[in-house]
Amino acid sequence: MNNKVENIVDVDGIKVDVNTLSDKAKYFNMQVIDLQNKIAKAQFDLAQLEAAKQMMENTFVDTYKEERKVQPIITQ
Repeated sequence: MNNKVENIVDVDGIKVDVNTLSDKAKYFNMQVIDLQNKIAKAQFDLAQLEAAKQMMENTFVDTYKEERKVQPIITQ
């Protein structure tokens, strides 16, 4: 049984075994992978932040409306 894991990367439509790349090419491949992961994490975090912001805005508006019922705003 062969336990070797193939590590293939697509380079302009050509499937290339990462093990055959030069050290320089491997370095840049790892940089690309790291940046892809960071972008995915940032998008995930942004979605959470947007949802939390929306909840806070909704709570702010609800709080304002509730407080206004108790103490009307006086304008001059």
